[in-house]
Amino acid sequence: IASIVSPRLHTQLAGWLGSSAKVLVILGALAAWLAVGTGELAHDTVPHVPDAWEAQAEHEESGELTAMAATLYALWVLFGVPRVKNQSILTGIELLACIAIVVLVTRTGYLGAKLVFHYGVAVQSN
Repeated sequence: IASIVSPRLHTQLAGWLGSSAKVLVILGALAAWLAVGTGELAHDTVPHVPDAWEAQAEHEESGELTAMAATLYALWVLFGVPRVKNQSILTGIELLACIAIVVLVTRTGYLGAKLVFHYGVAVQSN
């Protein structure tokens, strides 16, 4: 509301939010690779059940794809987007990229949950 009242405030908020968004996108990409790394460390905890190994491999591939997509998007955000006359095209591409990353994160999480709740991977019994 304040940005509608004061164009100067809108510019200041946009600059601050833009900088914050860049930092969060970069941190998100780094966190994705950290998750891939911790998954690699936990690789040997998968029980020796062929179905669990298949599910683990699918989860691992999905995590790596997610991390790569997040990294490409972070590079896009960090180094800027190409200049074009029709900005709505870039907005559409960026929106599709964000949706794709959300889908990848959701799929990877689902596959990880399947490992835990269906196959009992990394579940400790008392």
